[in-house]
Amino acid sequence: MLNKSNILILIFCFMAAPFMGCVDGKRDNPYDSEGINYQPPVINDGNTYYTFVNDTITIECSVTPGNAPIKNYIWFINEDYRKTIVETTTVPQINIAIKDSATKYYSVVAIDTLGISSRENASYSSLIKVFVNTGTPTIDHMINKDSVAIFDSVSFRIIAHDTNGTISKYVWALNGKDYLDTSLSNTPIFVLFYEGRRTIAVKAIDDDGLVSKPFYDTIIVSRIKKSLPTVPNDKDSVIASRPTLRWNHNPYSTNYEIQITSDTISAKHITTTSKQNYIYSPIALNGASQYFWRIRAFRNNDTMYVSAYKSLFTKPPSGMSRLDSGNTSMGSTIGCTYCSIDEAPLRNIYLSPFWIDSTEVTIQSFIELTAIDIRLRDYPVCFCNTDKYPAHHVTWYESVLYCNARSKRDNLDTSYTYSSMVSDSGYVISLVNLTFYPFKKGYRLPTEAEWEYAYKKPSQNRYYYWSFNEPTDSNSIKYAWYNRSYVNAIQPIRQKTSNAAGLYDMAGNVLEWCNDYYKEYSGNYLHNPLGPETGTKKVLRGGDWSGALHDLRSTKRFSDVPMQKHGTGYGFRVVLPDN
Repeated sequence: MLNKSNILILIFCFMAAPFMGCVDGKRDNPYDSEGINYQPPVINDGNTYYTFVNDTITIECSVTPGNAPIKNYIWFINEDYRKTIVETTTVPQINIAIKDSATKYYSVVAIDTLGISSRENASYSSLIKVFVNTGTPTIDHMINKDSVAIFDSVSFRIIAHDTNGTISKYVWALNGKDYLDTSLSNTPIFVLFYEGRRTIAVKAIDDDGLVSKPFYDTIIVSRIKKSLPTVPNDKDSVIASRPTLRWNHNPYSTNYEIQITSDTISAKHITTTSKQNYIYSPIALNGASQYFWRIRAFRNNDTMYVSAYKSLFTKPPSGMSRLDSGNTSMGSTIGCTYCSIDEAPLRNIYLSPFWIDSTEVTIQSFIELTAIDIRLRDYPVCFCNTDKYPAHHVTWYESVLYCNARSKRDNLDTSYTYSSMVSDSGYVISLVNLTFYPFKKGYRLPTEAEWEYAYKKPSQNRYYYWSFNEPTDSNSIKYAWYNRSYVNAIQPIRQKTSNAAGLYDMAGNVLEWCNDYYKEYSGNYLHNPLGPETGTKKVLRGGDWSGALHDLRSTKRFSDVPMQKHGTGYGFRVVLPDN
């Protein structure tokens, strides 16, 4: 039975149902079965954050739940009047990597387990601000000298700091604009090449890749009076027609120009370029003349420095004769009188110009340069007048040592290299890893072709340089020591008449080592022939004091192993390429 109170309650529920959720299913709340307390989530006021470029920051939001717990948070970044979803999380925070220095604005929407979002609240997504500091390094000061001489080293010191990390390197513009040099240290050392007041610029780069503003300072670079150190030195004499010119290489120079002139007033230069710190003279320098040369150093296309002139004097190599280049024949025809089969076939060759000793190397010269006292060997000829007698009882390897020693004495390149030597009973019998460089500017043994070419002067058709035909003994003894000279030992040099090139004892007295391995000839035309690359024996030429007349012929070939210790009559003379 309804009483008055029950009727009033029914009327109230019926009228308030649309507003209290008692009827609308969408508003049903399991925590509020009566439907009298509907509330969506509420985002509280946003926070403000400060950070640096390339840092990762955690931002948070404060949420008041509504009728149910919060299930998800949807995060937005607000850019250019648009909202872009960044990430969805289950917690009220997010980690964000900052890549640039602009101020960031983020917002968030919370959604509860009923699917009700904070959007249904009037202030659903308070703005979260992130202020980003660039954190770029800063250069406070540069310490350096007020002035420095050109080509001197100068040290710089940078005082800098980075509020957000570590400075990893510095980039330098030594001309004030082009950042071409890098240093990891704040105290680098540089060499300055341009005279005058120079502006130096530097930037610091930190571990985030951020670059500071440039810092500028000035330094005065003064010209020095001394020139670049060079070889040959000023007023030196050189024996080569194309001497090797050397200078100190600077790591900041990319190339050089070498200028040579015979007159600094008119300065008609012959120029050539090099990327190395040495070069052969670009022109053949005449003997007994004075020349002047200087270096221009470049960095790319900019002239960095021009040295002062240095003078040099040319002179012919002492005790040598020069032979011009030319075409000639080598060897003999099959069937000629006294000819051996290894002299044939006759072949045509071309030889470049070279210098050759006028006499065989003397005992005195050999001992002075090699420190090998050949007088102490088994069959010495004499202990006196060692500057008069040819060196003999010499192995082929010992003649190579002499060539290198003489090259070093005269500031020339060495034509032979090796790693070590092998000796036996006081003789050098091997040079380990021996390599021959025939066209270097240094002394060496003559090739077999060069030796024969020098012997035949003036005519390349002669078997004997004093006769076109088979000579008589009465004529030959004027030119050579051999068995008809009736001597019983090696004789002093320069006692017989020379050939037309001014060369003494090319025939007789001692056999002379050549550079070539011994092998039969081929019939091909050859340009500067060097002989076989390998072999067991080396060539000897010229005959000796105990041999027959026909052993003195220009084409006669002898050979022996290069380590031969018992060649009592083996000597040599050397050549110098004139290239």
